[in-house]
Amino acid sequence: MFDQTIRQLLSLFPRGATDDQLIWRLSASGIRLNASELLAGLGTLAQRGEIVRDLSGRWQVARKNVTPSGRDKPSASVMGSSSSLTAVDATWYPLQKSGEDFVSNTLESTGALPDWRSLLTYYAATQRKDPRGRIEAFEDRHGAIWQLLRLAGTWWRDSTIRISTERLPELLVEALSRRNLSSPAIGWPVSVFPSSQGQLFIPTLILPVDFRFEGKEVVLNVEDPQPALNPAWVHEVCRHTPWKRGQIAEQLFAEGEDNTIGGINDRLKRSFASIGGMNLRPAELASEISTLGIGMRNAAALFLPEEGSFTKAVAEDLEKIRDWPDEKLANSALSTLLTASVPSGMESRTNVLPVGDQKALTDHQLNAAEAALEHGLTVIQGPPGSGKSELIFTLLVSAVMAGKTVLFSARNHQAVDEVERRLKTVVPDRPLLTRARDAEGERDISFLDALNALAHEDSRRRTRSGR
Repeated sequence: MFDQTIRQLLSLFPRGATDDQLIWRLSASGIRLNASELLAGLGTLAQRGEIVRDLSGRWQVARKNVTPSGRDKPSASVMGSSSSLTAVDATWYPLQKSGEDFVSNTLESTGALPDWRSLLTYYAATQRKDPRGRIEAFEDRHGAIWQLLRLAGTWWRDSTIRISTERLPELLVEALSRRNLSSPAIGWPVSVFPSSQGQLFIPTLILPVDFRFEGKEVVLNVEDPQPALNPAWVHEVCRHTPWKRGQIAEQLFAEGEDNTIGGINDRLKRSFASIGGMNLRPAELASEISTLGIGMRNAAALFLPEEGSFTKAVAEDLEKIRDWPDEKLANSALSTLLTASVPSGMESRTNVLPVGDQKALTDHQLNAAEAALEHGLTVIQGPPGSGKSELIFTLLVSAVMAGKTVLFSARNHQAVDEVERRLKTVVPDRPLLTRARDAEGERDISFLDALNALAHEDSRRRTRSGR
């Protein structure tokens, strides 16, 4: 009854109807629905390909043109589309872990870091599994480099997913067999967006998975239940809605909340309902989705990673470093992180010095400063306004006054500008700072040239002092 009523109502709106218009018309007909109930019903119709939602947010009946010969022909907006894609059935089981995590187990039992080559092998593997590259695909590649999966239950949380190779398209099985893949990824929900080349299918959330073949099955292990946000989806949402890039991650990934797919689901439905599509229920995935229109589909899919993945170069660098001899590692900054020995120059204590007229450090700041000056590696965290900038400035001056050198870097020029300004107020006549580049481009020298200039100046100073 609902389906027929919606189709009749939409036939009254040649240019499409908004959600509000449909609710008003249904109310006038004596049918009481809230927005959520309406979206659920519209989503079901969109899933079956009976209605579509255009870029302005209006719903329309999906129409086909008729050729002079009388045969149906897809409209220009969906040319080349089969109007729907079908998922393959998969089953899942709780993940059976072989033992505790290698790194944490070693730390707890010995109190020391494991062999640094094993660590780098582990870090490289995690980077090869990183799914943060843009994941997007076209309909004609379904069954070749991506495939919809039908699952029920909490498949996204510490699970093993099994799929019969007899159910999978041959092209996908062949791609899995011949590629040297560290990890494919499962994406949910799959959203449909138009592009100049055709309809794009883009997952919102991405879960990296390990895979292997066992007989006639493909086995996928989901080890980390917290997904990553697909930057390709963020880009399309910013194109079609008023959302800004920085706001989307903050809205979906709430601090202290359940940030698995199950927890994000409610925030996704509530915040991005204007994108359109079907009602989202990750524990009850659709067996078929429409390729028409725009919006989110209650579907999950297996995506094969591209060869040029986001962190491929990082993984390759880590694997090169893993093969370094001990002597080469000892002469690098990595020795501080990967070995338990005290780095050269850190044996003597460096006192924390008060600087100029700055306010006294708090106990927390003082403890952090002493740890940073005494140990090879210190991580300092704190919210805005907690005094990190004061602490960093104190560390720089304390180290320099103790005869040490400091390399300070930041993600943007503003932080470096502030350090430079404050250093000049404390020691205006001493060349304590070398800057390779500034935001205005007035200074622009290579890092190597800057180091050579420092070394040359140090040599001249030693010569003058008779050393």
